[in-house]
Amino acid sequence: MNVLHEIVDWAQNLPGWLADAVRRLLKHGKLDENDESELLAMLRSKYQILSKTEKAPLIQKPSRVDVSAASGKQHSVKLCSLRDLTNVNAITSNQQLQFGKDGVTVVYGRNASGKSGYARVLKRACRARDTKEAVHRNLFGGATAAVPNAVFDFTVDGQAQSVIWEEGKPCPNELAGFAVFDSRCARIYVDEKNDVSYVPYGMDIFQKLVELCNRFRGLMVTERDAINLHPSFLDEFNLETETGKLVAGVNVS
Repeated sequence: MNVLHEIVDWAQNLPGWLADAVRRLLKHGKLDENDESELLAMLRSKYQILSKTEKAPLIQKPSRVDVSAASGKQHSVKLCSLRDLTNVNAITSNQQLQFGKDGVTVVYGRNASGKSGYARVLKRACRARDTKEAVHRNLFGGATAAVPNAVFDFTVDGQAQSVIWEEGKPCPNELAGFAVFDSRCARIYVDEKNDVSYVPYGMDIFQKLVELCNRFRGLMVTERDAINLHPSFLDEFNLETETGKLVAGVNVS
């Protein structure tokens, strides 16, 4: 059985608002501000503390229809080439480093031929544990030299795509499918403290539900503490009388 289908079956016995949270997480992977607002209204409605200005949407429990047939599918991502580097070392902008479709690609050349320049661009644009090694600019480019950039060509499930990487800007999301590892990355694993954790596909839903419950609990506690629990009706009694003393002894909690 698909793990997401098991989560769907498990959610059927949860309180309605929490089951709806599972449904939203299965469909979208996260909860936005509107999701949390609607789920909080469902929770308030369950315990009859919904204000007159609020309206709780209809609860929808998850079903296997909410789990996309493509959920969990691993895409085949292959790097084809790295080309048109601009202001990276002294590498000319019309060069192209091609990668083989299968097997191992070996890149070799004389000292100062540009191997490390390509490697630094790969590390900065793709995922690498070492993020301190900067891309060196062309020393002969002058003060007005352009910001280092490069073009990545790759395929996703056989479909060709290209993206432009530019130093100082967020890395293109499309390059998240590549991981870069070198001796500097290895040194980080050896010398630095590394917290390694792995969450199986679909299991992140439980952590997100716990975080949601904690946020809602914090809101509820804050609202409860803000309520004035002083029983104002006591002011109408003469607390010196027998009846007043009896009423004054009532525990409001």
